[in-house]
Amino acid sequence: MLAIARHATAVTRAYVLGMGCGLEVSRDRSTEFSAEASEAETIVAELEAMIESVGREFERLLPARLAARFTPAQSLYGTGKPREMSAREAIVENIRHLGVHLGEMRLAKSILGV
Repeated sequence: MLAIARHATAVTRAYVLGMGCGLEVSRDRSTEFSAEASEAETIVAELEAMIESVGREFERLLPARLAARFTPAQSLYGTGKPREMSAREAIVENIRHLGVHLGEMRLAKSILGV
């Protein structure tokens, strides 16, 4: 669960804040998929900070930015070959991607009986 939360935070930072809002962000995807119980507080704090940043940046986001087209850097894109997209598409892709991970978390919770 913590590794999924860490990844969700990083991918949202990349797709929403970086690609969607046009902020300068970096991403090290290779470190997003592991987490130790001792990191729980840090991961939750990073998630909360990212949520606050998204809210703040959405208040500043101009509609014209949403139509801006670009090809993202491989480091932000993740796996596969980056494709041209709009800022709006990057935000929508992030929402879809998070839905997949929410499903994984619900399944894990069900299997664990919690």
